[in-house]
Amino acid sequence: MDRRPTPASLGAACLAFLLLTGCHFHASPTPTPTPSAPGNSATPSRSTTLSIDPAHDLFTPGLAAQVVAELAGKARGPIVRVVIDRTQVRLTYVASGDRPATLKWTKGETTESNDGTDLVTATPFDPAAFNLTDIAALFAQASEIAGDDTRQELQINEYNLGQILMTVTTNPETTTVFFNADGTLIPRLDLTDNEALATAIADATAGQAPDAVVIDRDQQVAADYRRPNGIVERRIRPMTGPVYITRRKETLSTIAFDPAQIDVAVVGRILRTYPGMLSNSSASPITITISREAEDPQPRLRVAVGNQVEVLDLTGVPVDEG
Repeated sequence: MDRRPTPASLGAACLAFLLLTGCHFHASPTPTPTPSAPGNSATPSRSTTLSIDPAHDLFTPGLAAQVVAELAGKARGPIVRVVIDRTQVRLTYVASGDRPATLKWTKGETTESNDGTDLVTATPFDPAAFNLTDIAALFAQASEIAGDDTRQELQINEYNLGQILMTVTTNPETTTVFFNADGTLIPRLDLTDNEALATAIADATAGQAPDAVVIDRDQQVAADYRRPNGIVERRIRPMTGPVYITRRKETLSTIAFDPAQIDVAVVGRILRTYPGMLSNSSASPITITISREAEDPQPRLRVAVGNQVEVLDLTGVPVDEG
């Protein structure tokens, strides 16, 4: 089963990307943004009393969007990253010769630096597509979820296979909090809650007919799709972040089905009750694979708890496969 990479692993390698490695996402994303460079001042804790000129305080409504627009107008190539804290904006673009360069705004002054010599292949974007009207509100939401507001930074950059998202992190990193371009929060999901489970399934399936849906109660919902040339694409919706995509070589024998056939109430009940029924602990890991094999008249639920597997129909009734 696909497991989402931890923020500390693939994340640091690819997002540090942009400036040093030129890597491009082809598998699991890394939600971990690049740490601040020495000498760059990320937003201090809110518990710290600050005296900042409102004209230079990026928490002032509208100012961050204004500064980013000004820097975007000065960029001499496609923009691939924006980093904002309370007192500074850094905008990275691909200059001539495919070299990354960064424009930095601090206290009303703009400076430029060359950020390396490696090629940059990250997906460019238009910063105007992102709602930066009130970054103080985004930082506050992130602080509430992460339980920490130490040296917060907002970043806009590629997350996975061309998908551009906003994140807010702390330094040292605690939890990455994700936002859509319009500034709405990408929620964390408890897959034992029916409403959250329905959201995860909808996010993973995206209105397409999957060959299989795999639900790991403690991790994620994943949907597999047959693609040309023997490729299987897996759309994964983790509990803690947005959908990302992985691809593998495999020949599937299952038959695609309509995800509307999945009864979320039935699946949710199984996730909550079957670990206690099939093992000595309700906390035992449980995975449900929903698929239709060639001999199945309808999709079936294959419920795995430890070494035990039960096959159920879509209503949760056990099926005798003998």
